[in-house]
Formats: sequence, structure tokens, C-alpha cells
Amino acid sequence: GAFAHIIGTLELLAPEERSLIKGIVINKFRGQRSLLDSGIEWLEKRTNIPVIGVIPWIEEVFPAEDSLSLLEQRSSKFNADITIAIIKLPRISNFTDFDPLDSESSVNIKYLNPNDNLGYPDAVIIPGSKTTISDLLVLQKSGMATALKNYQAAGGTIMGICGGFQMLGEVLIDAQGLEGQRGEYQGLGLLPLKTVIAAQKISRQRQVIANYPLGNLPIIGYEIHQGRSKITKPDMVSPLFNDRDLGFINNNQSVWGNYLHGIFDNSPWRRSWLNLLRKKRGLEGLPTGVANYREQREMMLDSITDQVNRHLNLKLIFN
Repeated sequence: GAFAHIIGTLELLAPEERSLIKGIVINKFRGQRSLLDSGIEWLEKRTNIPVIGVIPWIEEVFPAEDSLSLLEQRSSKFNADITIAIIKLPRISNFTDFDPLDSESSVNIKYLNPNDNLGYPDAVIIPGSKTTISDLLVLQKSGMATALKNYQAAGGTIMGICGGFQMLGEVLIDAQGLEGQRGEYQGLGLLPLKTVIAAQKISRQRQVIANYPLGNLPIIGYEIHQGRSKITKPDMVSPLFNDRDLGFINNNQSVWGNYLHGIFDNSPWRRSWLNLLRKKRGLEGLPTGVANYREQREMMLDSITDQVNRHLNLKLIFN
């Protein structure tokens, strides 16, 4: 199949395009490399283009590509202890925030469309959005907003990140029409929060200290948002971090909201939050002294680099 694909692709190219191709790489090969020798010899004679490497299949070495369609392909983990539902907003952004959760063997991630039945998962996450107000209106029109409020009232745990954090509040104000029609929009009302959409976007790396679920945990992440959010009733919430404007938790710790993308990359924090969910189920806590997901990702990249160095003719490429 790979050889037919290569030949077919080359035949479809114009001569000037084909002349730009200097080498062929066969990727994700399962089996003995020697089985391809005769085929490679034929391919090189047929195309006059050298095969510069055969890269083997690297099992589960790196997160899936950044494509929304791949959210549909994630399989259930039948041995998972807890289930976390993530609302698949029409204009969802930064959904790779949840790769660290998906890497946990004890966690089953379930992506729900706004029209789906929410059920009663262990937690629900409202992710970031490219256009927060329009996605909020979708949640309200579909009935998901009501389902989320009923879920929280029944004892469920909800987290909102960035745009999802803003949706958890009482009101979002877009006086300049930056996200569409000017106006004041009612949020879910699960946090005493008022958000004003501003013209200037905040985009910055952050290093903060968490107050919850455990204190004095160093956290690394980033902000990217246009909203400016303020708490209207400080006695009803506590700040999640030493930066008091970055996120909040309500008094019974059922509603969490923050602006920090990449928060789940911080493994001690992620495990501590998961342990709260596990405790509600009467499950034993997970160890929190594990490497951060970003460090694990660097190890994955190193593994890929080693494989490429071993199986590609880099000298031919650089020459």
C-alpha cells in the first residue's frame, strides 16, 4: 500500500513539483525492515528517487495531532475509575489542555456535544473558546446550561478554563461588539463573576503558586484571553492561586474556574485535583510525586529524535 501511495502521488505531480522531491521516507512501518528491501530497490529504480529511511511504528509515543476530528476517535478506558466529561464547544480552543488527563489510565475522558445528555460524570470541564459569548448562547439554547446547573446543584464538580471560566460567571459584557453583537449576556451563575470583553488580548506565560487543592504547589501555564474578570462577592469564593485574579473556587469546592491554560500539565496539581474526585467515590488517592507532563513530553520528543537519527540517512539529507 505504501509503494502504491508513493507512486500515485508522484504521478500526480507536475514535473517541476516532482523535481523538488529529493528523498522518500516510509513512516510507521510494522515488521522487519528487511522485508522491504526488494520493494525499496524497485521503488528507487522506478522513481529515480532514493529512499532515505524507514521509520518504525513508535507505540503511543506522542499525543494525537491537533485536530478536532480526533476527539471523536479517543476510545473509552474500561478499567478507568473516574469519568470526566468535557463539553465540546462549537468553537473550542486549546483542547490539548486535556492531553495530560487523557494520559491518566484511571481517567476516562468523554467529549460531549451541547445537545448530548450530560449524565452524572465525576467532573465536567468547560474548555476555552475562540468566541466565548456565542458558545455560551449555544449552551443555553441546547439546554446544556440548565443541565450543568442541575448537575452542580446535585453535588457535581465543574471546572471552567479561560472562556469556560467566564461562562461560569453571572454576566459577560461586550460593549464594543468585539465578539459579535454588543450587549450584556447572562452566564451560568455558578461563580459570582463579572467579565468585560476588552479589545486588547492578554497573552503571557505564568508561574504562580496554587492555594487549592493543595497549598504551595508551583504551577506553570499561560494566559490568552480578551476578558477581564472580577469577583462580585468575595466572601463566596477563594482564590485558586497567589495571583487573585487568575482563578477562583467556590466555598464548597464544587466549582473551579481559572484563566490558566496548561494547568493539567502540572502533574502534582493534576493528581491532587483527581484525588478530590476519587475521594468522593471512596477510592484511594493517586501518588502526586510524579514528573510534570511537559517533562514527559520532552522525553517523548527525545525518543522520537533517537528513532529518527537511527533510521534516517541524515547525512544524505544535510548534503
